[in-house]
Amino acid sequence: MRSVSRGVFGLVVGATTIAVACGIWPTFPDDQLHPDTLGLDGGTTDAGLFTDGPVIPDGPSMDSSLDAVVPDGSVSDGGLSPDAGPDAGLGCSMVPSAAVASSILGTAIPGATDFAFDGHGSIAVGFGSEIDTIAPGGVRSMLVAMLPGNVVTVRYAPTGDVLMALVTPTDAGPPMGVIAAFTPGSPGSYRVLVSNVGSPGGLAVDTNGYVWFSDGVSGTVSRFLLGSTVSRPVEVFSDVPGPTALAFDGTGSVLYVASASTTGTASIYQVNLTYGDGGTSVTTLPATQFAGGLNAIKGLAVDECSNVYAVDQSRNRIWRIPPPPLTTFVEIVTDITNPTGLAFGQGGAYDGRTLFSLDTMGTLHAAGVVAPGVPLPTPP
Repeated sequence: MRSVSRGVFGLVVGATTIAVACGIWPTFPDDQLHPDTLGLDGGTTDAGLFTDGPVIPDGPSMDSSLDAVVPDGSVSDGGLSPDAGPDAGLGCSMVPSAAVASSILGTAIPGATDFAFDGHGSIAVGFGSEIDTIAPGGVRSMLVAMLPGNVVTVRYAPTGDVLMALVTPTDAGPPMGVIAAFTPGSPGSYRVLVSNVGSPGGLAVDTNGYVWFSDGVSGTVSRFLLGSTVSRPVEVFSDVPGPTALAFDGTGSVLYVASASTTGTASIYQVNLTYGDGGTSVTTLPATQFAGGLNAIKGLAVDECSNVYAVDQSRNRIWRIPPPPLTTFVEIVTDITNPTGLAFGQGGAYDGRTLFSLDTMGTLHAAGVVAPGVPLPTPP
């Protein structure tokens, strides 16, 4: 059964603006709800296909290019229903169930591929073989350049390091790359932490300080401990085909993994984790498919209500995938072209209830989704 429930459901948080060198970037001084700004129109949307069991191919439809599959659950009412897990609060009960209009904050950096918030009002943006920072007030400066590959993913570590997955295209065979780090404010250049990573794409840091990364060629997800010395990477699991983007839930015990596909579709898998010995050991249950029918996933994010958000680049949209048993698959942002990178705001002007993503021109888009995002590690 196809559930079609659309409308423009927008949340506008009280905003002021600050000028930046390459545009106007709004601030979000509070995270209060402003229900007088909520509107609902009578538009329509493709909300996706939901089944009560394993993912099955979709049948004929008006527009099969928009089909997406979320297994196990019933179709929700498509309205403002509580769409969250056991910790649902006001924000969770008001998570939009239809597309939200995004705000364009200004051109960040043309050709940008990913970004990360430092939790103190600045943002690191990767493009080509360089990473720049945009500080509060819009001051842009080069952080590190002449990297040994093009930036795919940028993350901050709690140590203060900037982590990056870099890829270097090859004349033959799959692209190879490295996982590297740079310490802002310290002498020296970048440090290569892991080499010979095939098609690196995902980076995530868990609550124990371990860095997780994906290798799309070997089909593995591994982790290492980042500190004064770097521990040797240990493969954690290998049952997700072509792993790319990674994101932890709010407990740190679930890792969501985007999977690339050679058949033109992509999926998101859920891997349940159990830590031992203070996080020094970890065991996993077999990966299970959380959502399918997507295409070219270029970023994942998770909110405190257990909703998973995915950038579907080739379809020019960002999806919201709710936790079971409610399974309305929502096109949460549709007014962005070739989106890449995805994160909830964190620190300074970047509100924690707002999703951010870059478009093909390096312009940062913001969309209020009411629910607070799971905070990512940031420098002290």
